[in-house]
Amino acid sequence: MKIIPVILLLITTVNSIAQNHNPKHRNSYTPFHLKIEALQSGKLSNLSIHFMDSIKIKKIIGEKIDDRDYERYKSGFFQVGELNAISASSICEITDKYILLMVEDKSKKLRALTVRPDGTPIESILICDSLLYLTKDWYELEARRYSPTRRYHYNPMSHEFTFSTIFKIRAPQYEEFLIDLKDHEDETTNRQRIKVNKEGYFTNLTYEYVNSNKIDFTAFTLKSTFFEESSGKIIENQSNHHKDNKFIIYLDREQSLEILNNTLSAHDQIIKLIPKEKGEIEVYQRVTYGLDINEDSDNCELKETIYSSDWTKLEMNNDLTSVKRYSSDELITPEISVKDLQNIIKTECEDYHLSLTNHIDSPENISSLILPKEVILRIIFTNIESNISTTEYIIFVLATEVK
Repeated sequence: MKIIPVILLLITTVNSIAQNHNPKHRNSYTPFHLKIEALQSGKLSNLSIHFMDSIKIKKIIGEKIDDRDYERYKSGFFQVGELNAISASSICEITDKYILLMVEDKSKKLRALTVRPDGTPIESILICDSLLYLTKDWYELEARRYSPTRRYHYNPMSHEFTFSTIFKIRAPQYEEFLIDLKDHEDETTNRQRIKVNKEGYFTNLTYEYVNSNKIDFTAFTLKSTFFEESSGKIIENQSNHHKDNKFIIYLDREQSLEILNNTLSAHDQIIKLIPKEKGEIEVYQRVTYGLDINEDSDNCELKETIYSSDWTKLEMNNDLTSVKRYSSDELITPEISVKDLQNIIKTECEDYHLSLTNHIDSPENISSLILPKEVILRIIFTNIESNISTTEYIIFVLATEVK
């Protein structure tokens, strides 16, 4: 009768030993994995992969910047010592099989790198780099990046990088002046994606041709994939006042949420500005806020703007820039007194809506009722030869249901 308990004890012991030798269980306690966790928590400022290791370059994208990389590392490997230190911001994803890192090397190239939980390198790809070279008659710029203002984008849900091939031609006498625009490639013409599989290998490279929509102004043309479905069509002004310089576009709920999502996972909304003559373009952006009193779907939206942000100058990269994103829960200090607000509510709303604001006794309390209303771009084109400036406005009206 004592044999059965002994057998059960042996089975329990064997299961315990097997669990302790299970790779998934063991990986959580490797010294490298613990250091990664320390990076995330802020207990460690940076770390490095073992200096003796070499990292494989995955040959999956075949462009000039890759050819230059392959020419430099003919063996198909580069040494860990050529990478900068790994910081908390380098960590893209941690799984049981791999850790995905984004690390810059000594020559400023940005590389995606997968390593096993014990720190052993798996492989790497070149995610962001640029190459500018002079031909006989012009400059050519070839690059890879996610957007004009962000070097890379990774979605941990789909385990996927998104990026674009960049190709620009510049006149040699005007280094910043672009020529032969029909041959250019950028975020408004193509999107590429590459996945990381379950074992930590880069795979499934896809290429998507993008036919961006256009807005035609007197001095320049604007192209973007942001508003409406991209089909290469010319977008018409949705304003009732066609003679002014305000171009109005009403955004749907999904488009509005894209602007009101200021997180790393959010996608950039990219616009391209193509001048019709030699000139300089500057883009500024602001957001306006309105007040919406809502109770049980019985809402009253005030017509007047309650708050307007300062103009922010957007960074231009050649002829491209990214629309600034906002957080929908940003705290705004309104430019209106409680008394003036109540007078406006009496004029535009019902007594019922006024009663919903009885608890408001200071400008700070008004902030809870204020929500984004419009995102405005101010585009200034200055002709180089005449020095005459032209200003155009694009007003993105946000969908009511996201306010």
